[in-house]
Amino acid sequence: MGTKLPVVNSEGYWTRRFHDDWESLGGPEQTRFFYKTALDNLPKWFSEKIRREKASMCDWGCATGDGTDLLAQILDVPVVGVDFSDVAIQTARGRYSKPEFQAVDYLSRENRPSQAKYDILFTSNTLEHFPNPQEVLKDLAVLARKYLVVLVPFREYDRHHEHEATFDQENIPISIADRFDLVFSRVVDLSGHQPSYWAGEQILLIYAAREEIKSLNLCLDSLEITRESIPTGVELGMAKATIASLEEAVTALRADLGAAQEALRESSSQLERVRSELKLANHQYLEQTHAWEKREAELRHALMAHDAELRDREAAVLERDLTIAAIKHSTSWRLTKPLRAVGHVVRLGKRKMHSAARLAYHKTPVPQAWKHALKQRLLGGASLPLPAATTVPEAMSSIVPQLVPPLRGAKDRADVFVWGIIDWHFRIQRPQHIARGMARRGHRTYYFSNHFIDDPKPGFRIEVLSEDGLLNVVYLHVAGVPSIYSAAASAKTTEDLRASLAVFLVEAAPASIISMVQHPFWVPFADRLPNRHLVYDMMDHHEGFGDGAPDILELEERILREADQVIVTSDFLEKIARAKNSSVHVVRNACEYEHFATRPDKVFEDPLGRQIIGYYGAIAHWFDVDLVERVAQAFPDALVLLVGADSAGVQERLRHCPNVQFTGEVKYIDLPFYLYAFDVCLLLFKIIPLTLATNPVKVYEYLSAGRHVVAVDLPEMAQFSGLVSVGREEAEIMDHIRAALRTPPTDAEVTQRRRFASSQTWDDRAHTLSLAIDQYNPPLVSLVLVTYNKLELTDACLRSIEKNTHYKNFEVIVVDNNSRDATPEYLKEWVTRGKNRQIILNADNRGFAAANNQGLKIARGHYLVLLNNDTYVTPGWLGTLVRHLERDTASGIVGPVTNNIGNEAKIDIAYNTMEEMEYAARLYTAGHMGQSFAIYTAAFFCVALSRKMYEEVGDLDEAFGIGMFEDDDYCRRIQQRGYIVRCAEDVFIHHHHSASFNLMAVDARAKLFTQNRELYERKWGPWQPHEYRPGFGRIL
Repeated sequence: MGTKLPVVNSEGYWTRRFHDDWESLGGPEQTRFFYKTALDNLPKWFSEKIRREKASMCDWGCATGDGTDLLAQILDVPVVGVDFSDVAIQTARGRYSKPEFQAVDYLSRENRPSQAKYDILFTSNTLEHFPNPQEVLKDLAVLARKYLVVLVPFREYDRHHEHEATFDQENIPISIADRFDLVFSRVVDLSGHQPSYWAGEQILLIYAAREEIKSLNLCLDSLEITRESIPTGVELGMAKATIASLEEAVTALRADLGAAQEALRESSSQLERVRSELKLANHQYLEQTHAWEKREAELRHALMAHDAELRDREAAVLERDLTIAAIKHSTSWRLTKPLRAVGHVVRLGKRKMHSAARLAYHKTPVPQAWKHALKQRLLGGASLPLPAATTVPEAMSSIVPQLVPPLRGAKDRADVFVWGIIDWHFRIQRPQHIARGMARRGHRTYYFSNHFIDDPKPGFRIEVLSEDGLLNVVYLHVAGVPSIYSAAASAKTTEDLRASLAVFLVEAAPASIISMVQHPFWVPFADRLPNRHLVYDMMDHHEGFGDGAPDILELEERILREADQVIVTSDFLEKIARAKNSSVHVVRNACEYEHFATRPDKVFEDPLGRQIIGYYGAIAHWFDVDLVERVAQAFPDALVLLVGADSAGVQERLRHCPNVQFTGEVKYIDLPFYLYAFDVCLLLFKIIPLTLATNPVKVYEYLSAGRHVVAVDLPEMAQFSGLVSVGREEAEIMDHIRAALRTPPTDAEVTQRRRFASSQTWDDRAHTLSLAIDQYNPPLVSLVLVTYNKLELTDACLRSIEKNTHYKNFEVIVVDNNSRDATPEYLKEWVTRGKNRQIILNADNRGFAAANNQGLKIARGHYLVLLNNDTYVTPGWLGTLVRHLERDTASGIVGPVTNNIGNEAKIDIAYNTMEEMEYAARLYTAGHMGQSFAIYTAAFFCVALSRKMYEEVGDLDEAFGIGMFEDDDYCRRIQQRGYIVRCAEDVFIHHHHSASFNLMAVDARAKLFTQNRELYERKWGPWQPHEYRPGFGRIL
């Protein structure tokens, strides 16, 4: 009979495992780990013999073939992988081409061959799954002619739930099937290995056929059977041999002791001299440090004095402004206004008299018909001139504007906000290079440092980095200076940072922003900016770090979905990003070529004159310390020089390697000093998700110097084909290093490497990034304006759109309801002066709803905006308004806050001129960035909705005629479908209010109000009067 299988080891159980969770639970990685352990611990005589004889091997229990492939590659012998699961074998055949794979159950008697088929039977971590492993191995022994090689857990007394047996000294047999005897045993402790898939010990056993043993000529050293691993029956003989060997070693050690003591006495005298020199150097260091500290104190004192003087000056300026404001509000100032006006006109001179008269004409507070008649009387002619560019608000309260010093730099391009992953001065990497490149392209660029200023008062400090003022570092105030790496911002930190950011926005006054995030911590701040284009510069796979906070990973998922564009540095990251975002661009890392291509006057020299195997960069958990250790051991005559901060305890780990030297953190500017000393440049990282996503900057820098580069087989190495020596296995890496040390790079190799590196500069990358952003086209937005007379307001509105709409893709549609002033002639000229403009000139007044419907029918936009002609828009208004719809799909329609409207959208704000209005608006909206609230009715002086919402709800109800209540009705229709009507607190639109209705007689307006209210209430029940927000009172 065949061996009876327990349920847990049945074919059905493992077929399910291989199909459901083998890959997700790390089965292939664990398999390679165990097979690598076995291969690393095979005795040399065994490996050489089977290679020489090309011995055939059966890998029994091969699963998906991941270990079988290792056996075939490393031992270079024919290997057949065998498993009883068809699913596993099909996967193995699809994954690997070199080994042969068979689905067969050799524990079933009918499948067992009558004579041996293979020279060697190999099995790894399979026998512990059986309650009778010795019997199983006996059944399998018929497959092998010469050897049985077994790897199993050792002394596993707290067994895994799938394991049925424990192996220790008491139950490991000396002989198997009366044919095979134990010839080798080694216990391997895997608890300290990183990464490790086994926290305990494994034992490797080799049994040889008795007729084979005669040809081996083995000695005790060949067996390598220790007290720990030897079965009980032969312990005593082995112990005696060990004692004899130790006695010989002791005798040899005694002979060496005398010579060592003499060497020690000589070393002691040398040590005394070194101590004296060190003491002197230490004294000099302390003196120098004291001098530096004294100088630092002097500079700090001078800085404090400068800050005090600056505060005094700011207070004086504020006091002056308050005095000026008080004067301007005084009775005498108002009484002397005509005199000042006359004086102003006199000073203008004759050349400016016409302009002044024209301005006075438009600002005179008398009916338009009177002004027109006066002009005809004085000048003659019948044509109505076009109004002034802007219109001063009527009857607005005054505010005292704060004096805000302008930040330097041109405003004709979008500002770039770089939300840094590191401080600017920590280590020069991709973030700083990208910021520099954008500033060189004319963008005002602000690099927001993760080094905060511990101050609960909202504010910031700015550090100007370039002479033209375009490149700056911003340090925001926040209480407690949190770390951006450990967790997302707390509620208090979020409040502090947003308040400080609001102060910055008021001063910087950005019209449009490219908001470039380089660490997920910043997402809640970068996303809320006004009129922002959100870009995620995805340099790393944060999940791959392994220690990422869950809320940081959630923020990364969010920005991957919501960013307008995702920039990635590698093909690996591109696959991740494209699964979540449709606008993904690969912009790889690069180098500052000139910095690394120029050999410094002085380079590092090894005092012993050894060749140097070098690495520079972060020495962190992804650094393969095991591989570097073996490099140091394989090349004892070379110096392994590791340049960079060690955050993973690698220096302590390699303390036993005399030819390994650490420098600690080195400034970016000093890297060529070490680079040009390297004979071989290393990139030896662990193969983990984090490094699979990496496009290593240092390789570009290594190549700039023309050096030999040896690297592990990361996916991004493919782009360096022919320029970098890539090793897939350790032996291949060692061969590459050996060849590089033996032969310096030729002139042709240096030229080829430098030619490649010179075409991969940060300036090239910034150009590619800028081009990708410039080519991005946001969804089209259609603006629909309805006009009826009031040309001066229409002109001011359209000019404000042209001046303050910094959104790349919009069209303007103006529908005129048979205006009786010069509006039609004005619009006919206006439509010819720009792209994406359309006009509809009605032969009669079709009313507000019908005219808007006309415009909506020809609108092409993905988003639609209805805007009254008696409004004046503010910088960045459109992009910010649309973002609210994009951010919250539950919102059906959204409107702004304003100075003049009959509901909660009205805010407490005051200003005299449009210039004051823009500052006052910015002061309010910056303090409310990203905020909105549900409102019962959004007044249709300005509203935005998606085309999908418009198509679902339909046209405005034209039954409301000229106007009134059509906006209430439309909001009810949206709410009826389960959507929310919202008011955006971070968008302000100036509104004159009821400009067209003011032309109607009072009784006609009252009649229209009553008529339309009755129509509304027939549809929706009693009308709810609009409410102001608290502090304004009820609307009557």
